[in-house]
Amino acid sequence: MSYEKQHAQHKTCLQVFTSSIALCLMAVLGMLASARAATECVNPAGSSGCFSTISAAVSAASPHDTIKVEPGTYKEFVTINKGLSLVGSGADKTIIDATGQSNAIYINNGSKLITGIVISGLTLENANYEGILVNGVSSATIWANHVMNNDKLLEPSPTNPVCPDLTTVYPFEMNEQDDCGEGIHLTNVDNSVVAYNTVENNSGGILVSDDTGPAHDNSIRNNIVINNVLDCGITLPSHTPAGVYHNTVSANEVSGNGTSPTNGGGAGVGLFSPGGPTKNFGNSIVGNILVDNGIGGVAMHTHAPGTETLRDEVITGNYIARNGPDSDLGLSGNQGDGISLLVVGGNVNGFVISDNTFEDEAEDIAISTNQSLLVTATLNNFSRGSMAIDNLGPAPGDSGTPLVTGNATVNATEDWWGCPAGPNTKGCATFVNVVNSGQFASVVFATPWLANPIFEPSLARPSAP
Repeated sequence: MSYEKQHAQHKTCLQVFTSSIALCLMAVLGMLASARAATECVNPAGSSGCFSTISAAVSAASPHDTIKVEPGTYKEFVTINKGLSLVGSGADKTIIDATGQSNAIYINNGSKLITGIVISGLTLENANYEGILVNGVSSATIWANHVMNNDKLLEPSPTNPVCPDLTTVYPFEMNEQDDCGEGIHLTNVDNSVVAYNTVENNSGGILVSDDTGPAHDNSIRNNIVINNVLDCGITLPSHTPAGVYHNTVSANEVSGNGTSPTNGGGAGVGLFSPGGPTKNFGNSIVGNILVDNGIGGVAMHTHAPGTETLRDEVITGNYIARNGPDSDLGLSGNQGDGISLLVVGGNVNGFVISDNTFEDEAEDIAISTNQSLLVTATLNNFSRGSMAIDNLGPAPGDSGTPLVTGNATVNATEDWWGCPAGPNTKGCATFVNVVNSGQFASVVFATPWLANPIFEPSLARPSAP
């Protein structure tokens, strides 16, 4: 046999051997994966080899397991300390009733980060604090749940709302005593998705904070967040230097939140950096329906001079209508606003407000600042006859009086002002600069403007597939 034939035969044998080894390895890895990822079941009777409680199934499960929960009402408080999937039979069929308990579901593993959580197809109701509290998780998926009637221990008050024993049970929730943590609360969570949930009749809706670590690169989308009357619909506040950043809030219906006169109310979406050192930056509010909320469609605030960061926020493609006034800017009565920006101090700049449609707002964009500020507000459809941009001038400090005089420069070119004639003409939207001369003059650039609306908003109601 020639050398060439021997070499070819040897090569063919080697290929067959290598392929066989690869197939064997794939089979072994498949068996290992199957061994790791089991499926457990839960039903109220504990029949057919299933557990009778969700907590018992979670305790028995290994990381990466799936727990399928059959229809029924489960009166328990479920604590999850490992990555697993908890899947109900549909939110209308599988209910965790947490009456008298801290939470319906609490996901936490001490100082260790949990990876890979799925919570789906459940109703979570009647908890003393949050329906779902997630602390220290990467890559979670929370979807198609109904989170309702939680925060039961909250004692509302116009001046000092309290949530008894919250910080005794959860010492890290020092900043949630005025809302009991809201319906869904994520802290120290990244690269996660909260989608297609209905969140209603809690103190507030969805809260993303940095109380125990950074909250970043999360997607909050396609949720219905309604009638959480004591606080915001969706809130992204920074309370520590860890930061709340690079999160996207998109395609949600957010309405009827923060409307109670007790407890101060709330916006549709809130981006807050209330006291330093705090960091809130690079978040996007995109394509939401924000209507009939208590203190505006979107509120962005710093509340003290110093080391707060609030910057590089993008508000785009939203439909914003019939919201109430942001009292922190001194608005009241019928001065409902679409988007409010309050800057008392800090590292604050770089706001883009674009492609939004405003309707039935007294003030579409209201700005109050104690320092120089640049806002880009282009390609918006302003409300006919509204105060489209109210450049209010100096912001009130904690005492209610301005700390210093600030100025905002607003690029409001290429907007639709409600009619073809442009801003500050009869029947069109208007703008005003309260401080219009001197070193700290505010400026709105409004030329050129659009002769037609830029787009027609989509009012499709988000729903689970």
